[in-house]
Amino acid sequence: MFSKIHYLFIVSVLALFFGCKEAPKKVEAKYHLKDYYYPIDELRGGRAYVYTPVNNDSLESYISYHLNNGGYLTTTEYNSVFQITQIKTEDVVRNGTLLHRLRLCDYFPESPDYCQPIDVKIESPAIFPFEMMDSSSVFLYKISWKELRDTTIENTIIRNRHFMGFETRNWKGKPYDCVKFGIREEISVGSQVDGFQTFKAFTEEYYAKGIGLIHTKKNIENLMILEYELADTTTMAAMEKMFR
Repeated sequence: MFSKIHYLFIVSVLALFFGCKEAPKKVEAKYHLKDYYYPIDELRGGRAYVYTPVNNDSLESYISYHLNNGGYLTTTEYNSVFQITQIKTEDVVRNGTLLHRLRLCDYFPESPDYCQPIDVKIESPAIFPFEMMDSSSVFLYKISWKELRDTTIENTIIRNRHFMGFETRNWKGKPYDCVKFGIREEISVGSQVDGFQTFKAFTEEYYAKGIGLIHTKKNIENLMILEYELADTTTMAAMEKMFR
């Protein structure tokens, strides 16, 4: 039988052996993309991004106002008549941003200036990756909501974001290093009673280093193209003055 002294000796040797083993090495990400997203640290005072349509006069411009809100990135989107269309809050974590909250706005004819809020259900929150191990990574985003006036109508959006490499793209006459993403999207609208209609789309996005999203092009079923370019960035005060 082992004595208490022998037992303590063996335990000490084993502890020393396992303690001397090397800790597993951290795998370094191959792609670092944080610098291509919106400059979050510089958005504590907020910044308005104005997007204008490309090759389609029937589309309207829109504005995205980005604000660093104590560790969260809040984006308020406005349409061409300065109505809020949605408010999105992203949780900024070490390796990317995650959708924390999304509220849509609906406007009724009897109160056209008042936003009727729709809170969206978040099922998969991935928005933008800061780190990627390889180019085959896919980032899933899924949300759903019901219409206000007819709660039997359900809407679901599923997006799969793919990294498509780096490109140089001109913006306002200057070349910028950009990261390119491809997004496969499925949009479902309908009800359990009447059935659902599903649309598929593919979107290309370009994010310029130090700026953020500068160009986006969405192809819906080869029937409709929604293409936008970043026209400029400005302060919200300047934007409000322009609309007044």
